[in-house]
Amino acid sequence: MAWWTPSKRLRSYLVYAGENNGTLATNHCSKTRAAHDEDDSEIANLRRLHRLPSSIVTGTYLAPSVYGPPAPLVGAGVTLTSSGGERFTTKTDTDGGSTFSGLPPATYQIQFDTPPGYVVDWANNQGGYSFTSEGIVRANPRELVVSPNACRDASYSALPNGRISGVAAPPRGKLPAPVRIRTWAANHVDAIANSWCARYGTSPTGVFQIGPLLPGSYVIGTYLFPADFKERSKDVNYLEHFVP
Repeated sequence: MAWWTPSKRLRSYLVYAGENNGTLATNHCSKTRAAHDEDDSEIANLRRLHRLPSSIVTGTYLAPSVYGPPAPLVGAGVTLTSSGGERFTTKTDTDGGSTFSGLPPATYQIQFDTPPGYVVDWANNQGGYSFTSEGIVRANPRELVVSPNACRDASYSALPNGRISGVAAPPRGKLPAPVRIRTWAANHVDAIANSWCARYGTSPTGVFQIGPLLPGSYVIGTYLFPADFKERSKDVNYLEHFVP
């Protein structure tokens, strides 16, 4: 949602706001800029969108690279399937872009064709990301919520289907329970202290598989807790001195 606000000093601003329980709300991250006049092109476009008879979803489908900018995936099929079973399909253009128009409001599952050796990295409850020379590539959400008369972005990426597998085990004995596996790109190990990425879990026997991953070097780790940790952690003094 955005609005044009004339000020008493003849200065106008375009402010983007989100909806929170039926109330428009802004914060320090809200997009705000000075508007040239009431005929500002962005304002005119927003007014046009507000009068749309249905919703539009646009986006891009790219293959990130560790060596340079992402490459567009051209001619790939994109499918939206609503919770009611309605299906809408299109193909990406030469820039990897796609557009759906005339969409009824619904929650959609999104699917993509993938090149050989690539997969879409779907996000789970723990999120996830990969590092490239262009920055961070986040995992893709499976669902896309389309509201009435809305314009949504659906930009996604496919990664090489590289994987790392192994077994997590304590120095002695067996794992008392499955553990979460953390991964970092080796050149971002300095972020370990404040950037845990625990997307993967082991089996009861400690077996794990991580991926998809971009080519590169990675650091893998986990916390191993003693079998009686849950009970002993009720003691504050124990927690203050415990090192996993």
